[in-house]
Amino acid sequence: MKRQSYRNNSNFWKTRLLISLFWLGLFSTKAQEIESSIDRDTIKIGEQITYKLEVEANRDSRVVFPQGQSFLPLEVIDSTTIDTFLVDNKYKLTREYPLTQFDSGAYTIPRQTVIIDEEGFYSDSFHVKVNGIVVDTLKQNLYPIKPALDIKPSTVIPTWLWWVIGIIIVGLLTYYFWRTRKRIIEKKKELPPYEKAIQTLKLLDETQELESGNMKEYYSGLSNAIKRYIDEKIDGNALESTTNEFIEMLREYKKEKQIYLKAQVIDGLEAILKRADLAKFAGIQTDKLTAREDRETIEENINEFDQAIPEPTEEEKMQDEAYRLKVERKARKRRIGIRIAVGVLALLIAGTVFVTLKGFDYVSDLVNTQSTEKLLKKDWIKSEYGAYGITLTTPDVLRREMQEVPHIFPDKSQIEENFSYGNIEKDLYIKATNIRIKKGAELDSIDVEHLLDTALGDINASMMTFKDEEFITLDNQRGQKIFGTFTLGSPDSKERSRKNYTFLLFNERGGIQELLITYNQGDDNAEAIEQRVVNSIEFNTEYDG
Repeated sequence: MKRQSYRNNSNFWKTRLLISLFWLGLFSTKAQEIESSIDRDTIKIGEQITYKLEVEANRDSRVVFPQGQSFLPLEVIDSTTIDTFLVDNKYKLTREYPLTQFDSGAYTIPRQTVIIDEEGFYSDSFHVKVNGIVVDTLKQNLYPIKPALDIKPSTVIPTWLWWVIGIIIVGLLTYYFWRTRKRIIEKKKELPPYEKAIQTLKLLDETQELESGNMKEYYSGLSNAIKRYIDEKIDGNALESTTNEFIEMLREYKKEKQIYLKAQVIDGLEAILKRADLAKFAGIQTDKLTAREDRETIEENINEFDQAIPEPTEEEKMQDEAYRLKVERKARKRRIGIRIAVGVLALLIAGTVFVTLKGFDYVSDLVNTQSTEKLLKKDWIKSEYGAYGITLTTPDVLRREMQEVPHIFPDKSQIEENFSYGNIEKDLYIKATNIRIKKGAELDSIDVEHLLDTALGDINASMMTFKDEEFITLDNQRGQKIFGTFTLGSPDSKERSRKNYTFLLFNERGGIQELLITYNQGDDNAEAIEQRVVNSIEFNTEYDG
């Protein structure tokens, strides 16, 4: 009896232990709870369903919500931030996901995995229906097709007019530089004041003004010869002054001992200039003998003036040199300013012509192109491209290429998405393609050469080489790698370039993923970019299964 009692006692404690463990496990499970809900189960194409996840966890628990396109076949438009509430010393975490679908049909939102302290908890799955938009053509008023409207073309300056403007500008620039050069040459050939004055008198002797009795012109030549000499040699106002002002100026210079002349010389010159005034303004005729004597006197006066002007002191020489340099600098700055203005005008017109001929987009791409060295050194961006797509790290975000109708597998593909950066004719080109195959459709074979030709597009390529090998990503995803070189440009073109290319092909999760990279041969920076992009390839394993 004692032994039996002991066994019964032992079973009692075992039963109590199991019950305690059951309630402890139940309590532990209840400590971590998740709830999921949707705001509606029927939508129209393009409308949104709000999917809500609520998690109740301990204050020190680590919670990881679903990320990325884990709701396929519905697409996640965005995800809200996590709302946190403290309830009964526990955290209640809530996150909403707006979902949509652009194809009508019945879909199932798969169970979502929430990680709590490295343990996975699963939500419920939901069945939703996406209805198409029905158009009732019987109730809808129908109207005949309107004729095409004649759109007035925008004002475009014809090309020939730009050429005419360019030729005119070149002609004006040529004329300007020719006149400038001519003035410089004439200035270098210009005679000194003394020699110029003597030459003026000799030229006057060769004329027939005196023999014909034209005293007005003859005496005008005499007075201009002496006045121009004084104007260039002594005082810059001499040529514009009257006879009285001119004589008064000479006497003032003599008084200040800036010229050394006898008073009789100035008085004799005054008499000749007054006879010249009478001949020029009053028409009084002077006899030829007096006129010849006056001509000889003027030449003697020029010689005396040349001897009477004292040599400048060192201080005067320095002042004159400084003034000359100042004038030269001012003239040089003026010439430089004119040339700069003309050059800027020519560049503006040339730029306008270039933009008109090539187009704004071409010029914009030409200006905004970044060197491969800058691309390699800048901060890179990691992003996923397309649903069931490929994840890449690139220097810049690849832009989606809008494409309405699938063209690679027209009858079997559901969506074909293309994302690209750069231009295949430039230094670097990156293109990612994601092809989603329809449910139930099967591909008998994949023509790799056709896929490569489609990825390259309509380009003029020649001398193309091919190599292929198996490619394995860092996360052990297997694919095919085709690489080699080709020449871009027509055989008779001067702008031909040799390109390297790498084409990667994957068949993951019922779809096809492609990656094409082209760059200039010999560009080490572009090659480093290609290797870095290829090594960054990832596929989100949350989509599997």
